[in-house]
Amino acid sequence: MAKVGIIMYLPTADPRQRKDITDEFYHYRRLTQTQLWDQYSAYEHWAKSEIPKDKEELEAALQERLRKRFPVDAYNKATKIPS
Repeated sequence: MAKVGIIMYLPTADPRQRKDITDEFYHYRRLTQTQLWDQYSAYEHWAKSEIPKDKEELEAALQERLRKRFPVDAYNKATKIPS
């Protein structure tokens, strides 16, 4: 399993340039995630997880990835309190 780190510095105080750099960060992150992460079993470091802005992506793709890596369903079943 590989840890993935993407760093893009914001060496400017100009709001437009900072937005462009931030947008490029998310674009590059998406490219590496969709084209490389599964192939190399890569996951972002827990402290560096970027939450998708798109609610549907958060609810679908991210949850699916986490379920592949962690026994989420087994955990939920084991910790379910009977009614």
